[in-house]
Amino acid sequence: MAKLKFGRHTSAKRALRESIKHQKINRAIKQKIHLLTKQLIATVEKKDKEESKKLLSQVVSKLDKAAKKGILTKGTVRRRTSHLSKSVNGQTR
Repeated sequence: MAKLKFGRHTSAKRALRESIKHQKINRAIKQKIHLLTKQLIATVEKKDKEESKKLLSQVVSKLDKAAKKGILTKGTVRRRTSHLSKSVNGQTR
């Protein structure tokens, strides 16, 4: 890499590039979760049990993977999973 001016370390610049890349990936995962959640709520309101169960498993899978990677906290994932499961099973949303 080219020589840098005083105070700008190559490791800091690399860390910045990496953090921006991870930020984009994490944002895409969160957007996918949000989209699937909205679809699930729409199917619950239509009272389509079969489709709701399929979407619920997809949403829970995405949430669990996000928690595993550290994108979302475990508590957030558990709460969202619980609320969505209750809505699919016919309880309040």
